[in-house]
Amino acid sequence: MPSASDSASAPAGASFELIACHECDQLQQLRYPPASRIVRCCRCGGVVYRYHPDALNRTLALTVAALLLFIVANAFPIVAIDMQGNVLSTSMLGAIEHLWSTHVPVVAIMVALTTLVVPTLTMLLLVYVLAPLQLGYRPPGAPALLRLLHLSRPWGMIEVYLLGILVSIVKLMAYASVIPGASLWALILLIPLMAAMMGTLHPDQIWRRLEQLA
Repeated sequence: MPSASDSASAPAGASFELIACHECDQLQQLRYPPASRIVRCCRCGGVVYRYHPDALNRTLALTVAALLLFIVANAFPIVAIDMQGNVLSTSMLGAIEHLWSTHVPVVAIMVALTTLVVPTLTMLLLVYVLAPLQLGYRPPGAPALLRLLHLSRPWGMIEVYLLGILVSIVKLMAYASVIPGASLWALILLIPLMAAMMGTLHPDQIWRRLEQLA
């Protein structure tokens, strides 16, 4: 497995950059694209870089798919409750509106922030940055938006919201008939899709592409 400073037999189109080891801070030269998927430090052997070919395409495809599912999750009711012929249904927006109207605005704001605002912002930012990069040009304001994306990531909590919905459904089944809505199925599919989206996201490759197009 090659080390970061190994520049022998470099292909003609390879570029070189300086990179610091995350373990020992050894500054060394990285050839890009590397000869192996995993590049180790020439001094301590720690992993300096993992190469994921075509990662930007995969992230963009997963982001577009997640965005479509997210629209479905907000456009239809989550569940419908049938209590002796009276059918009640609600959506994500309806649940937030109900929290606001029942005088718990702090909870309503937190739910809206973690389940609507931040996930929407994350997916739209990724589409805005990745789509132009794949078309060969640098989107305006990309560095600032990438920093905003990094700061907002811990605030996306759709999975916590889904867990709360499932717990509520289990409790309500003892008192009424619960009919799952299209939004619930979309949320169930959305959670692993967003996890895959974030798992394929490699900011270092985005920054490198931005530098190449500067």
